[in-house]
Amino acid sequence: MYYYPLQDEKGEIRGVVAVLRDITDRKKSEEREAFLETLLRQDMRNKLGVSMGFLELLEEADLPEGCRPYLGKAMDSIGKGFDLVELAEEVRKTRYVEVEEINLREVLENAVEECEGLAKEKGVEIELDSEKRRNVRAGYLLKKVFLHMFRTGIYKSSCSKMRVLDEERDGEVVVRVEDDGDKIPDAVKEKISEETYTGETSGIGGAIYSAVGEVVRSFGGSIEVKDSELGGARFDVHLKKT
Repeated sequence: MYYYPLQDEKGEIRGVVAVLRDITDRKKSEEREAFLETLLRQDMRNKLGVSMGFLELLEEADLPEGCRPYLGKAMDSIGKGFDLVELAEEVRKTRYVEVEEINLREVLENAVEECEGLAKEKGVEIELDSEKRRNVRAGYLLKKVFLHMFRTGIYKSSCSKMRVLDEERDGEVVVRVEDDGDKIPDAVKEKISEETYTGETSGIGGAIYSAVGEVVRSFGGSIEVKDSELGGARFDVHLKKT
């Protein structure tokens, strides 16, 4: 609904004109869209789960020499597929996430802890430097943001070391996530930071980083992509300090 004053020739207000718009059809369309998205995600999870099950059976079989590396790559790819499905759901939830005061150090520690098994399996050392307690304005999805960033860096960048630290800068708290693996192309860096990534470059985790940026922006923050002093990629996640 919106309204505007009704004035006479002298400019005096004589009444108010109100306009009501029926959005029932649009609301039903949005609900239908959300329902279909849920069905698609569930179906995708089921198909990924079945594929992973068959690959695990193959893992126990007597495979020809040289085949196991390809099996590992296929299983990694399905694992990334699960991450993408989960992240798509989290991006949708940003419409309803309540922003509150979050203990950043606790979030980072929990995210690193959840990635320790994968990091050990892939031979990646994660160094966390977050000694000072800092509170930021964010939602419960903040841990998922860093969890996806860590996993994607481990899977995609061929790194052996990942460093995570936070600092206060210009009234914000900035979390730096960097590694010694592959760099992000300059053209893609700008698109991830500026919300214009369209997925034209595959194999570097751009879609995941772009979706993560969308979640961060829902908290009133932002994300920057740079080159790391370690030799790989660096992501600066800017969050509002409380």
